[in-house]
Amino acid sequence: TGPHSDSTDKSNNSTEEPADQDATGSIDGADEFDGSTDYVRVPDNPDGSLQFGVGSFTAEAWIKPEPITDTGGVRIVNNRGTGVGGDYAGWQLKIKDDGTGTKWLFGDTGIDDAADPYEPYNGSTTYDYNLWYQVVMVYEADTSLRFYVNGVEDGAIFPMRDYGNISNTLDTVIGASIYNNGILHDDDKQFFGGIIDEVRLSKEVRSADWILASYRNQSDDPGGFYSVGEFEFPSNPPTVSDPDPADGAINVSVSLHELRFRLHDPDGDDMIYTVTTSPDIGGSVFSIAFGNGTYSVAVSGLNYETTYQCVVTVSDGTAGGGETSLSYSFTTEKEPAIWWDSAWLYRRVILLDHNDVAD
Repeated sequence: TGPHSDSTDKSNNSTEEPADQDATGSIDGADEFDGSTDYVRVPDNPDGSLQFGVGSFTAEAWIKPEPITDTGGVRIVNNRGTGVGGDYAGWQLKIKDDGTGTKWLFGDTGIDDAADPYEPYNGSTTYDYNLWYQVVMVYEADTSLRFYVNGVEDGAIFPMRDYGNISNTLDTVIGASIYNNGILHDDDKQFFGGIIDEVRLSKEVRSADWILASYRNQSDDPGGFYSVGEFEFPSNPPTVSDPDPADGAINVSVSLHELRFRLHDPDGDDMIYTVTTSPDIGGSVFSIAFGNGTYSVAVSGLNYETTYQCVVTVSDGTAGGGETSLSYSFTTEKEPAIWWDSAWLYRRVILLDHNDVAD
């Protein structure tokens, strides 16, 4: 009960008017209108967000109409009085009975800039009463006026004349016309009977694809409109670290028999790695690392006083993981001098730092 709240930040909230707000809607809770007294009145804020001027707009709603007895039709949502067409600016989204008492169609619905000729839209496709429908009116300023039911175009006025300003000082009303030539409650009529839900007004030219997507997403079977894929995580590239020998190491023994390094994948994926050396002392053309840890490749045939360039490249094989490379180098030891005296069983190199002596 009480006023209706605008779902946007414009705060175009309704006054407290009669309407049963406990109805079951197509989307969620909805209003049921009795067809004789019920309506919702929405005063426009000073920002004029419910006035469209000379611009484009889209009006839409879900409706479940009961048989219409008013020969003038019923208003779903409107911003215009019941004066003669061409005499008062505004717009109206209306439906009428098709003359059989069993079906409805669009009738006398459109925009008015208080100038002749007044060109309302009158549809020819009929629809059964007491069923849910999404109805949409799209005005593309001075170009076309299009109407849709359940995501399918009902018809259009195209091309259309250049319209002037359709703004006025009236409130926007859902479910009735409560103005006559701009006078409030002078001639209340065209009351909607049935349920109205999810009224949306936007200063946008909604495309046919947008309208169809909205209908399918809001209909009784939104699950038939989309599917949900597997849960995914972002894939992060693996890393290579802690080479042994370390980058820039010197005096590495020529008897070195393996290169060691650490592989880590943040996502815990298995990894594929390759190792190349230059000059070539061996390595791995292709190997699999099953999880994070330290891995090694065999090398042999190292020469004295030689600098070796090593490249370890690793990938986790996932679409977004990519690959990472680590390049490093090390230099082997000097070749030992000829043994001075075999009676001496041990020896040790002593290095004198040239920076510590003057000459």
